[in-house]
Amino acid sequence: MTVSETYTAIGDAIRRQYGTTDKYSLGDMPKMIDYLEVRNFLAGNSFEATFQKGWISKDLTGPDVDTWNKYIAGKTVTFSCDAEWTDYEPGIAAGDRFFFEFMTTTTDDQPHWNGLYFTPTIKEGKQHITSTIKVSDLPVKSINSIKFWDELNEGSHLKVTNIKMTINPVGGVAPLDLFNPDLTTWSHSNIEIFSENGYQIATLPPDGSQLQTEISWEQDKTYRWTFEAKAESSGDEIHTEMWGEVGYINYALTTDWKEYSSSGIPNPAYNNFYFWNSSNHGNVYLRNIRIYEV
Repeated sequence: MTVSETYTAIGDAIRRQYGTTDKYSLGDMPKMIDYLEVRNFLAGNSFEATFQKGWISKDLTGPDVDTWNKYIAGKTVTFSCDAEWTDYEPGIAAGDRFFFEFMTTTTDDQPHWNGLYFTPTIKEGKQHITSTIKVSDLPVKSINSIKFWDELNEGSHLKVTNIKMTINPVGGVAPLDLFNPDLTTWSHSNIEIFSENGYQIATLPPDGSQLQTEISWEQDKTYRWTFEAKAESSGDEIHTEMWGEVGYINYALTTDWKEYSSSGIPNPAYNNFYFWNSSNHGNVYLRNIRIYEV
């Protein structure tokens, strides 16, 4: 496509949006585009707090079920915000991140967490943060929560403004090759892997056996991973991290399948990525691992 053809296509798109037949100069086009309003499904939300004890959460206002199913289901969406933090100490807090997310239940009774997750790398910073994901095609039957979570260390201060969730009409980031991967190719000594309902499921015994693989991470990039897990005994925990305690987290599980997530920037000294049963009671079960570049 030539430069002239490109400008003509942009002009045609502007004319369709405004319902005009006018001819626009190159100088007109930025003004016309800036005046268009992109719908923000999280408009009007913000967060600010100094961390004391325990994780801090705040309910956000956002779309209802009808709006989600009409405009959001099956779409690629971009979450973004402007964040400013001080007195952050890496690796001290169990969560070691802040994020906002939707917890939804689709019509197949499966839970989903969609949002933006971020772990700082410096003590004080100010940054515009974005994350683009593909939302499940299935309609939701409930939006169980829309929350902002501060899981940084005690004494840190966090301010977040310009929180957005917008439809990305040209697609966006795709998952890495690790998208519901073949778990039999991972290191899985003493871990049974079987198939059920279209998923490979790893049975993690309470003996410290690790399900792990090596990934060629790109350095200085943030990755987010999601997975579904359940336990034989409610309260038993699953541990996951990028080797080197990046995204280090333990989740207490229930006896039902639920989705969990973590995120982090890879330690340049390691490529390993793993899960293990961090309890000592019964088996925990793992399926549907997905890793995204944020």
